[in-house]
Amino acid sequence: MKKIILIILTITAILSCKKYEDGPVISLRTKKMRLINKWKINETQKYINKSQPTNNTDTTYQSISANYIQFENHNIYSTPNDTGQWEFYDNKNKIIITLNQDKDTFKILRLKNKELWLQANTDTGKIEQHYIQFE
Repeated sequence: MKKIILIILTITAILSCKKYEDGPVISLRTKKMRLINKWKINETQKYINKSQPTNNTDTTYQSISANYIQFENHNIYSTPNDTGQWEFYDNKNKIIITLNQDKDTFKILRLKNKELWLQANTDTGKIEQHYIQFE
């Protein structure tokens, strides 16, 4: 009986793990467990009207432009300058970050133990930020 339950859980995990465009394919940690971490920016790309990325940063989304962002348990996040709330949205495909009454929505492109890729829409296109685990 235990083997059957383990096989069913394994198959379910494999079929439902590829949640984000850029992975991971499988993870034994929950999405919340992977997100709760201190992250530093590794790379920023800005896409203007879906064209090639540029190196320009967009100040529209300051919450992902800080040196680091820390997602904590109880849906609290902090940066060097701010502290606010975060929550999963759209079946855990997106994160909503709330500071005071302002809300920013980010699509999760990759969520691994040591990598987090977020994408936001701006007036001129999209901005994508790649984070690595803060050490």
